[in-house]
Amino acid sequence: MSRLKIFLIILTFTSVFAKKDVIFQCDEAMIYDENKNFCTISNFVAESDQTVHIVHNSNKNNVKYMKCYDSKARYIPYKLFENFPNLQSLDISNSYIEDISRNSFHSADNLLYLNMSLNRIKSLGPSAFKGAAKTLKIELAANEISEISPNAFNTLDDMDKLVLSRNLIRELDKSVFVENVNLNHIHLDNNLIEEINPDLFSYCKHLRIVDLSNNRLKKLQPNTFELNFVLEGLFLSGNLLETFNLTNLYSLNKLNLDNNRLTSLVLIAVKNVRANNNEIENITVRNFENFETMNLAHNHISNLTNITKLSNLVSLDLSSNKVGPVIGLSTFSNLRNLRELRLRNTSLSSITFGMFSKQTKLTTFDISFNGLRELNLDMLAPYMTTVKQFFIDGNSLTEIKGRTTFFQAFPYLYSIGLSKNKFNCTYLHHIITTPFLSPNVELYIEPIDSDIEKTHIRDITCEHEDQKDDYDDEILIPKKPMKVKMTKEKELSSQEREMFIAKIQGQQELLSSHLLWMKITLITIAVALICFVVFKSMDYKRRLWRSVPHQNHVGDSSIVFRSTTTVNTTGEA
Repeated sequence: MSRLKIFLIILTFTSVFAKKDVIFQCDEAMIYDENKNFCTISNFVAESDQTVHIVHNSNKNNVKYMKCYDSKARYIPYKLFENFPNLQSLDISNSYIEDISRNSFHSADNLLYLNMSLNRIKSLGPSAFKGAAKTLKIELAANEISEISPNAFNTLDDMDKLVLSRNLIRELDKSVFVENVNLNHIHLDNNLIEEINPDLFSYCKHLRIVDLSNNRLKKLQPNTFELNFVLEGLFLSGNLLETFNLTNLYSLNKLNLDNNRLTSLVLIAVKNVRANNNEIENITVRNFENFETMNLAHNHISNLTNITKLSNLVSLDLSSNKVGPVIGLSTFSNLRNLRELRLRNTSLSSITFGMFSKQTKLTTFDISFNGLRELNLDMLAPYMTTVKQFFIDGNSLTEIKGRTTFFQAFPYLYSIGLSKNKFNCTYLHHIITTPFLSPNVELYIEPIDSDIEKTHIRDITCEHEDQKDDYDDEILIPKKPMKVKMTKEKELSSQEREMFIAKIQGQQELLSSHLLWMKITLITIAVALICFVVFKSMDYKRRLWRSVPHQNHVGDSSIVFRSTTTVNTTGEA
């Protein structure tokens, strides 16, 4: 019995000792290399009531980078930075840390980068990072932070990036960034913030990027970023904003207002604007020359007056707005620098000659889902020779009119959308093969809404009723169908239909080749006949000229014959 008691006592003391002493050492501790400047910590586990014992490392003065793997640290080991005085980067993310004590960063004189993301930190107290005065970047994303002291980031004068994404923050004191005068990037996205004090960022004179997307903001005061003269990116998507009218945003390069509740929009000078999926009806624009891209899909815009004044626009997306059914001939005449124009689902009923005559630099043109019944490529060919992507999906097209082929209209084309129209299958096959379309062009296919199997060619659905079997290769006008005996369409499988279509196409190509040779033969005979007639005519003239007698006369004088023989004038014989 006494031996059992002694064993239990020893076991108790051993467990207590084991609970209080936790070893913290680098995985590389057993291999000394004075040139190594990194330290990895694997499978480190420390409860909140346990004492961490940092093993002496002969290489500790050289360590600059430290990262923890598969650890449950609960808190930053005490005197960590005293043992590693030159540590510059500490990644202790995903390590179950619950608290940052006031002395956690004591002696972190050389720390530049700190990553404590994916932990369980709930609050940041006053001077939470005291001792890390040189730190430039702090990442605290994906924690459970709901409270931040007004003095939490004091002493961090040099910090230029702070990441607080994916937390539970509801509000921020207006003085929380008072000492962070060099703050460059601030990420507060995916929190619960309902209001921003206009003075919150007023001390951050070098602020360039602010991400407040996916919060609960209902409004922003017009002077919120009034003193941020170098602000380049403002991200406010996924909030509850109903209006947007901020002053002094002349340096803004990117503005994202997607997925809000905006009904009106006032823009001063923004190069790239995104305001998709809102309820915008009115847009007021100033400093027209500064705008380059406007993405305004899924709104209630019907008046394009202010938008079409933006002469330097490179990309414009007006998809799913109330632009149609009629667009004036001069509506887009001022937008001569457009590279991308998207008018998808805008109720555009027709395209008239000259409507897009000024878009000579266009590379992407999308007029899908407009219910167009006619499309004449002759109206686009003279101007849109630079188009590389052309989409006409989801219309009511049965044929492409005009004498121009896709290849002729868009010589640089590499992607085309023809799906969800009403093309006859044979005709569809006709216009997606050479010479109408280059084999190198990619066919874009809109997703099919129904599981019902339909006839298709290269995944483009087509109509099989009233099939037209032959088309003129030059003008795309249906000719009289060839008489072909076939079984009922319902009895043909999809593969048999495609084989039948291919057979018809082969017969058509063979007939075309025969016609071509006949033309060449006739032309050759005609040329030979003309040459023969010309030859005979010239020969007749030559003979006629030779048959006429010719004499040489010199005035009226007769020909005088002279001789060297002396004539005897005395009459001697």
